[in-house]
Amino acid sequence: MRDVPKDERREVARRHLEMVGLGGYEHMYPKQLSGGMKQKVGIARALAIEPEVVLMDEAFSSIDEVTAEVLREEVASIHKDTGKTFVLVTHNLPEAIELADKVVVLSSRPAKVKRIFPVDLNRPRDRAHEVFIHMHRDILHLLKEELENSLLRHKLKDVKELSDLHDMEEHGKS
Repeated sequence: MRDVPKDERREVARRHLEMVGLGGYEHMYPKQLSGGMKQKVGIARALAIEPEVVLMDEAFSSIDEVTAEVLREEVASIHKDTGKTFVLVTHNLPEAIELADKVVVLSSRPAKVKRIFPVDLNRPRDRAHEVFIHMHRDILHLLKEELENSLLRHKLKDVKELSDLHDMEEHGKS
């Protein structure tokens, strides 16, 4: 609310609902909205406070693929129109490459930046483009490598715990 007059708040809300394609739906209750419409409301709410950075955490994971594709296009359009910085957290690699200027791959726990991949493709991005496919393959390889390392660390931890248990049992016998 930030000491903003009610009329101004309503205008900001109306403008941002219009921006995400929900003009005319401002009087509907959440239960009357589809999953995609709820996601759009979330985007409008995030933009309404004029943030420097908009964080989207798995924003398209809870909706069907067709709706997600439409929303990805709308977010790309909003990004282009507003110039806002969006940080998208996703496990959907094609989505990351399609939307991002940079794809940041994190290691497993504790999460650290493993590698940053700049995405130098014109928009809209074609998932069948040779560079897109090459980038997808390289990032997927790195992710698989990280998963294998994580599983190996987990197995080694279990072995270490068993070894420690065995050592405690041996010391208990003496």
